[in-house]
Amino acid sequence: MVVWDDLIAEYRSDRNVTDELKIASLAQWIQESGRGSSQLAQQHMNFGGLKYRERMKGYAQPVDYTGTDGEETTYCKFGSVQEFIRGYWRFISSGPYEEWQKYRSKPDGYIDYISNHGYSADRNYPKAVKSLFKEASNLLGVSLQSGGSTDRISGSSVAKPNWTDLQAKFLNRRAGPVLGIILHDTAGSGTHNDTIYLSNPQDGRKVSVDFTVERDGGIWKLNPDIRAYYCNHAGRATAWNGFRNARVNSVTIGIEIVQKSDLSLSPIYPSAQVEAVANLCAWLSSTFNISNSHITTHRQIITDGSRSDPRKFPFEEFWEAYWAAFGGREMFVASLAGDGVIEDESEDEGSLNDA
Repeated sequence: MVVWDDLIAEYRSDRNVTDELKIASLAQWIQESGRGSSQLAQQHMNFGGLKYRERMKGYAQPVDYTGTDGEETTYCKFGSVQEFIRGYWRFISSGPYEEWQKYRSKPDGYIDYISNHGYSADRNYPKAVKSLFKEASNLLGVSLQSGGSTDRISGSSVAKPNWTDLQAKFLNRRAGPVLGIILHDTAGSGTHNDTIYLSNPQDGRKVSVDFTVERDGGIWKLNPDIRAYYCNHAGRATAWNGFRNARVNSVTIGIEIVQKSDLSLSPIYPSAQVEAVANLCAWLSSTFNISNSHITTHRQIITDGSRSDPRKFPFEEFWEAYWAAFGGREMFVASLAGDGVIEDESEDEGSLNDA
């Protein structure tokens, strides 16, 4: 079935969801839609049996449909497989599943948790879905390792990098866990002045960022307490992992890589700077239990096409240093195969990022 194949292809390339959650959710969709064969899937692109709720406004259209229980109910109607994937995670993140993020590396736990919180009234549902994990894993082309993440080195710890503290003016109270890291480039002067600006903008903009990494490899920490506060680094016109706009800021850490607006500095990114970004990301990943598939870029989460940063960043060099920080340089080749951030070849000129 073409539509089912399209869904698989789209989900395989999705970098906003961990492999573990991809396996768990795709197993659900296999169960719910009969591998895309149900009328709800064929007619309305609803592979998850999602019933319409007011919180789905803007993500799905309501449609009356008679389900397998024989009752006519209002279900979600989606216009494409992309809209369904986005809508599914909206359904989860905005519903009664407040602690679902705790299971982003535990597919069994995720299915148990959402089942116990109302996703399905069938007591056999978790067992049925879990029996499909292997099929989902094969369809996605990823391997599921028992008891942990598919893309990090189990038991590894990373040395805390050195940094200089400089508190940002604009901070917000963080109410939930840190789930990801977003990389930017400042597109400013390419000097320490970019860091100074982000600590206290004088032009009326309320932007801020957790860290800056300067060209000499120096790291500046602008958020005094990552667990307590979040910054305004990427909130405008963004979507990531079921979160949108300002909520993206609330669950992520922003790193600004100091860069000149016209990319005229040579080298564009010195090795000391790239290595510092990689070591910082590795330490944050280890400290906050962030999988490498949740390290992304401003370019990848922007929804209006207005940003392409970090421009020309050498991701091959970045990932080599990242895995070396974990003591697993051999993992580097595997990370390039599917889980890493894709290098952005754009040379578009940007500006210090809007929140």
